[in-house]
Amino acid sequence: MLNIVSRSLRCSRVFALGLATSFALEAIAQSAPQPEKINRSRLTLEEVIVVAQKREEGADHIPLAIATYSGDDLDVLGITDTRDLGKLVPGFSYADGGFNTPIYTLRGVGFNENSQTASATVGVYINEFNLPFPIMSKGANLDISRVEVLKGPQGTLYGRNTTGGAINYITELPTDSFVYGVELGYGRYDTKELEAFVSGPLTDTLSARVAYRQIHASEGWQKSNTRHPDSPNYNGKTGRDLGGPYGRFGYDELGEQDKTAFRATLDWQASNDLLLRGHLDGWRDRSEPQGLQVIDVESQNVILGELAVHPNVANYPTVDPDTDDNTLADWPNTGLNFQLDDQFISGGIRAEWNLSDITTLYALASIGQFESDGSFIPQSGVDTENTERSVFATTDYHNVEVRLASTPSDAWFWQLGVNYSEDEVDEVSAPSTTRTSVLSSPWACPRVFPSSPRWFCHTG
Repeated sequence: MLNIVSRSLRCSRVFALGLATSFALEAIAQSAPQPEKINRSRLTLEEVIVVAQKREEGADHIPLAIATYSGDDLDVLGITDTRDLGKLVPGFSYADGGFNTPIYTLRGVGFNENSQTASATVGVYINEFNLPFPIMSKGANLDISRVEVLKGPQGTLYGRNTTGGAINYITELPTDSFVYGVELGYGRYDTKELEAFVSGPLTDTLSARVAYRQIHASEGWQKSNTRHPDSPNYNGKTGRDLGGPYGRFGYDELGEQDKTAFRATLDWQASNDLLLRGHLDGWRDRSEPQGLQVIDVESQNVILGELAVHPNVANYPTVDPDTDDNTLADWPNTGLNFQLDDQFISGGIRAEWNLSDITTLYALASIGQFESDGSFIPQSGVDTENTERSVFATTDYHNVEVRLASTPSDAWFWQLGVNYSEDEVDEVSAPSTTRTSVLSSPWACPRVFPSSPRWFCHTG
């Protein structure tokens, strides 16, 4: 029995040359001018306002573990995806579940499940609207004012009973005056980034904001462990020139990016007591997926031992996860087009109605759909085609929340509400087994089982 153990790694882009460190409380030191000398400096603390309990209050007044960062903090470190929050948030980590599925872990609490439609232990929200599945959060941090990360079980306050925590993105909102902005970025792997927004009033009671982002990287960040000339295990073979539409496949690099995201927000001040806010946002990801690394090759046949290992992988070069280049990986050197084809769109409306001076009614309703239309993902971790996988998934959801709350005050606060959500999931994962026999031994027939963050390819 043959066991090929692989693991999945990710390399992040860097757009800035500097490093910024953010604290929950920003300290600004100001010096008091003195005619002759300065005896002491005055320290001013800026209060950080959060909505961790669905009302605005100071972060130091809440008995919760909260990490909050501004949109500028995210921009400085080039964070364009929820998975990148590990650069900022202590205790937060990300792993690729194998089928292009994000696995978010907070304080060691996560759900190691590779299906794209598995609920997570760390919930993701945009302006309190829930994204029920982690894969829907790819384009969440666009045009962000701040992000709040709540650590620990969240119960029913955020509607999903997440045991690890919650991530709540607060976006920039429509403005009373006309403003716009454009940001351009360029990084390694020929990565180009464009982000733009425009915001302003449409009428006396109507205002809107639209944001857009495009990321494109024409070079892959992963290198073939056996076919890339820069690899210490280069075997002299290069990617085949297959001609036709697959002329570039059999390639020795993987990880090109092609991502698009947008968000539109509309505010209508229907009356002095009623505010209606609608949003429409979505994203599309047609990047290349992540390849796997072989870190060990072991025989699980207790009788034949190493004799049961197929010659194609018996002496396959492995990658030491502690000392070797973490961009080294491998995938089949055949005419397979490894590419994602994922897209997501959602819309929602929020009503805020002041019933009296001390009572406010909030109502939130949203719908959304995620679709993976045949994303083709490498699974073997070696240059021999085994059981590479196509993923077809369609997930629809709708969510309604109604709550009645008192006007926030220092003395007391109460709120009462109900949350209803429904998800409809259809997912098919189809392996490509056209050449699986190349990994079989004379005494075995092949089977493949994915398990993240380590991958096991068994025969026997």
